[in-house]
Amino acid sequence: MKKLLIIFSLLLPAIFFGQQTYIDSCGMNAEHQLNAHEAAYFNEILPGNFNFTDKKVAFKYGDFGKQNISKQTYFDRWGKEYYKSGKAITNQLLVLTPEEKSASGGFDAVIVTWSKPKLQVQHRKRMVRNLKKIS
Repeated sequence: MKKLLIIFSLLLPAIFFGQQTYIDSCGMNAEHQLNAHEAAYFNEILPGNFNFTDKKVAFKYGDFGKQNISKQTYFDRWGKEYYKSGKAITNQLLVLTPEEKSASGGFDAVIVTWSKPKLQVQHRKRMVRNLKKIS
């Protein structure tokens, strides 16, 4: 009984709290594939119907997402500092359709950070075309 109680006490936090975000384990490389901690981070700050687990994500910066940045740059410039301080980052999430995923070189989504204007259809098309170059 004592062993069962010990096992239960070790598993209880995992059952109730699920995946945790360890911000210092985010942005450790420039690969487009998210690790478990990065996926947990984006699932937390960009809640919705999209699950970032095992996804390939591109990062864009500035108005209309004109500049490509790496995942590492995103976390070094904003992600870690803003997460630790509780500040919000202006992000727009573009979930790609199956056709766009194929045309982009396999990306599942694009995160555009610090773009004041909302992205329009023509910006989305340009972005998808340009993703093929960075994949």
